[in-house]
Amino acid sequence: LPQLFTVLGVAGFSFLVGGGISYTVGAIVYARRRPDPFPSVFGYHEVFHALVVVGAIAEFIVIAFFAVL
Repeated sequence: LPQLFTVLGVAGFSFLVGGGISYTVGAIVYARRRPDPFPSVFGYHEVFHALVVVGAIAEFIVIAFFAVL
């Protein structure tokens, strides 16, 4: 991790950690089936997908702007 922090810097490392947290929270939401804000329209499964998309975007930013120099 110290080498990653050195290469990516604070911003890149923050996106990396934020993406991982987003994936993890998405997995927890999916496993617990909560929150389920609007079950017929936007339920826990959609919340899971939204969090996975946020995580994927964060990881893409790390790769595109910080890892590929």
